[in-house]
Amino acid sequence: MNLGTALADRNNALNFVRLVLASLVIVAHTTPIMGIPDPTGHLLTELGNWAVNGFFIASGYLITGSRLRSNWWSYLWRRILRIFPAYWVALLVVAFVLAPMVAAFTPDNLVVKSALGFPIRNALLWQVQDEVANTLTSLPIPHVWLGTAWTLFYEFVAYLLLGSFLSIAWVRRNGLLAMGFLTAVLVGLTVAMRAASGASPDSIENFIRLGAYFAVGSVAFFGKNWVRVNSTLILISAVTIVLLWNLAGWDKAGWFAHIPLTYLVLGLGASLPIRLGASNDISYGIYLYGWPSQQLVVLLLGTSAGIFGHIVIALLVASVTACASWHLVEKPSLRFSRFVR
Repeated sequence: MNLGTALADRNNALNFVRLVLASLVIVAHTTPIMGIPDPTGHLLTELGNWAVNGFFIASGYLITGSRLRSNWWSYLWRRILRIFPAYWVALLVVAFVLAPMVAAFTPDNLVVKSALGFPIRNALLWQVQDEVANTLTSLPIPHVWLGTAWTLFYEFVAYLLLGSFLSIAWVRRNGLLAMGFLTAVLVGLTVAMRAASGASPDSIENFIRLGAYFAVGSVAFFGKNWVRVNSTLILISAVTIVLLWNLAGWDKAGWFAHIPLTYLVLGLGASLPIRLGASNDISYGIYLYGWPSQQLVVLLLGTSAGIFGHIVIALLVASVTACASWHLVEKPSLRFSRFVR
């Protein structure tokens, strides 16, 4: 079976893979949020970058299909509905529920002006204000409430750029060539900027790195009918990534791992028999609420639960809030997509 056939509808495991990637972000943040050393060296913490890379691959694949099936305005409206409502609600929950609750039960003194400004200043995805002043003051990573939300700006910009790029008739007809060339350019820039560490602002490096993974996901969409889904190739992709980790280190391996990671993410999505998340996609909610869930676990339990206990509790809390986000915010918001066609 080829990739296009396997991922043609929702009867696949790609949402489950995205759910696993969101959960790995929680795993990766555990030791920094707890304020303890990573017992695996850098394995746990580096998993977060790799999970985000995988997210962007899956998004690049899915969003390319969405753009090709839609006109520009319908596409843009759907992307707005998918990102903003749940994000805005998360900002409001932090500012007017979680932060006041923490201030009420700890020595922290909530700054009302800061709470009011938190959802307003961050409304357009760029994280202008990452704290609600005078809350979470005693934690190893103080003040920060939505520590994963910074990637949403880059993802939405990728939506806009890809949508515009695919408005060009030649690009739509020659998508594999066009997106392949763009991916090669972005990968080259990633390597060049990382080699000259510190020469570019983090925002530029993040945009290029994440853009490269988003673009290679788009390449996979255009080549989906020529890519065979094979368990042996999935295993080879995983082994290749591990070899790159060992040869180049966790960070530098990400400079070159676009092809094997793409095949691993999409191949697992196409071949795994698990359909968890196929109808109720809580991966976005897990990603949004994972960080505040972890901060609250540390606030209440410190390090007493241990690494494993912290992960389990944080995943449970994040899952409950993610389910609420999906059923109360995300899914209802998507119903408005029919108003723009």
